[in-house]
Amino acid sequence: MKSILDTLFMVYGRSGYLIPDSNPHKPMTTHSINRYCCRMWDHLFEKYKIPKFLPHDARRPLSTLLSENGVAPYVTEKMLGHTMRGVMAVYNKHDWIKEQAEGYELYCQLIDKAIESELF
Repeated sequence: MKSILDTLFMVYGRSGYLIPDSNPHKPMTTHSINRYCCRMWDHLFEKYKIPKFLPHDARRPLSTLLSENGVAPYVTEKMLGHTMRGVMAVYNKHDWIKEQAEGYELYCQLIDKAIESELF
């Protein structure tokens, strides 16, 4: 993560936003992220025939992969930014920050492992 952040700082500077919009004093919007992904998809489809995707589509494999690897569904829901419903929302106000951090770390490890298996 540090190398990613260092690269982003090198590319965009320290304007106050990790990835600014075309106006460096404003944050990147979901619309501009989706436009970027559509442009990337054009290249990926042409070269690799990858099906079209948007950033929101990354939520499904994250949830599935973490569930397959033992992360509790309520932790994954918090990681995805969802709010708890029903009795859970009324009685349990815990944020599961430690468990979320572990889930993100696990997800990064699983992605690294998948990339390594593709490269070697």
